[in-house]
Amino acid sequence: MRQFGFKAALLTILFILILIISLLSSPDVIYAANNGPDSEVSISNGILTVYIESKTGYDGVGTYTICTGPNHPVPSQDILQFGVDGDAWTSYNTIHVLNETIGIRGDYVTESDSSIVPYPGFSLGILDEVSPSIIKLTLTRMVIQWIMPEGLNITQDIEVLGLTAADTYARITMTVKNNNGTYSYGVGIRYLWDLKVACTDGSWLRTINPTSNWLDTEHAWYQPSFEHWEATDDPANPTLIVCGSITEPSLLSPQPTRPDNFTFATWGRTPLGLYDNAWNFTIDSNRKIAGFSDADSAVAYYWGPRTLAPGGEISVTAYIWVLTPRPVGGFIVDSAPLGDWAAGSAHWHILGLILTASCILLLAALRIFRRYKAVSRWLKAGI
Repeated sequence: MRQFGFKAALLTILFILILIISLLSSPDVIYAANNGPDSEVSISNGILTVYIESKTGYDGVGTYTICTGPNHPVPSQDILQFGVDGDAWTSYNTIHVLNETIGIRGDYVTESDSSIVPYPGFSLGILDEVSPSIIKLTLTRMVIQWIMPEGLNITQDIEVLGLTAADTYARITMTVKNNNGTYSYGVGIRYLWDLKVACTDGSWLRTINPTSNWLDTEHAWYQPSFEHWEATDDPANPTLIVCGSITEPSLLSPQPTRPDNFTFATWGRTPLGLYDNAWNFTIDSNRKIAGFSDADSAVAYYWGPRTLAPGGEISVTAYIWVLTPRPVGGFIVDSAPLGDWAAGSAHWHILGLILTASCILLLAALRIFRRYKAVSRWLKAGI
């Protein structure tokens, strides 16, 4: 019985040690939560965090913003405007719909701002008014659906992918399906992303492969052929370099959808910009939008319009991500923030001490157990 008691004690000690080690070494759990200033829901893998408006009556269900998360090498930094604040409203998506036969001309926006100007001859539609519904919400993904009276089914799918800073991407997919059994529609999709890299609202942009100079004036690319773009707060000494897809990264699924038009321009209000216009915008190639205190830059992806016959659909995907390790002086170097490094070192130092103490306890317990067995054999032999 005593031998069984010693074995049970050893197994109990071993189980407790394994449990402690697993708890200390396991990654942080990230939850989807209602933690924006209005009713935004956050989805995150700890490296990138996306805030998405989830209820009507605020800034428009489906509007979103992005920032780096607590586990990113450069944490708590804006990627889109108000990302760190969790306030989603300055970036939104537009569905551009046309059917001349039945007189439908509408720009439907996820934003709730009725002052946004539609395409000439079109009406502005606020998607909040057609009862959006959340059809999927997980720790890292949110899917919203709108069912239009014209028979169009609109789905917005936003997901944070990846496990490490090097393989993390935020995916935004918009799908429009024509469930009208009679009529075809011309349908276009636009994404407007209000850039704010780190603390800089007027972020610079350049194309990659082929690589351009850093741009500080408005540009538009029709049928763009470069792989992706980069934006930064300071080309000479960046805090972050934010990237967006054009034709790459093609290894992800779904693959990014090359836009028909990609525009780098002023966000808007004063002067009027991409935000103020639901669909069309004419750039001014002489207008500076980066590199000074009041600069305010944004990007827009345009797809279509394309004809959707009954049963047809259009689905487009774009990715946004952040280069890592931290970029400095235009080059990528390995320089994680000191606070993160120190926290990680302390974590592993404590874990090392626990492992060492565990080994000592186990060895001591084994020696006691062996001595007990030896004494037991000696007593039996004596008897």
